[in-house]
Amino acid sequence: MNLTIIRHTSVKVSAGTCYGRSDVELSGTYDSERRIIIENMNGISYDFIYTSPLSRCYKLAADISGDHEVTCDSRLSELDFGDWENCLWEDIYKTQNAVKWFENWTDTPCPNGESFSQMVSRVKDFILEKFSEHKNDDLLIVTHSGVIRIILFLLQNLNIDEIFKIQPDFGEIIQISFNPDNLSLV
Repeated sequence: MNLTIIRHTSVKVSAGTCYGRSDVELSGTYDSERRIIIENMNGISYDFIYTSPLSRCYKLAADISGDHEVTCDSRLSELDFGDWENCLWEDIYKTQNAVKWFENWTDTPCPNGESFSQMVSRVKDFILEKFSEHKNDDLLIVTHSGVIRIILFLLQNLNIDEIFKIQPDFGEIIQISFNPDNLSLV
């Protein structure tokens, strides 16, 4: 099985803005970024395409899909930052909720959002389900940096403290080949 993961292209969001689950606009460079991704995908084959339902992922998945059906799966969405969506991080840092969250970001949910552990659980559920369904198929996933970090964390058995060492760029293509019969997720 081969797994290809692509992070969505750049977005039209002010620097320092928290926009996890928000459906934000793509930047004006989308067309050129998309062309580069398509060029870099030359020779990469896939049988199924899965994407986050957010437009920044779905549009790219649809544009590169060719004759493949694109399947949206909400488990591939970015972290739900709840009340912090579309706020500046510098303002978020000043809140009491942020102090609590940063003390235990893995298990503390964002106000009216989700925790990192909840996100890991849904991404892990997706991976286990799809790898079981598609043991001999090649998959393409278009998603967000947080989801990519979690997939790599799970597949490589990384320590949670290492997860932010994974810094996927906008439009980055990551390829993984493995035998799902021997798959072990933490």
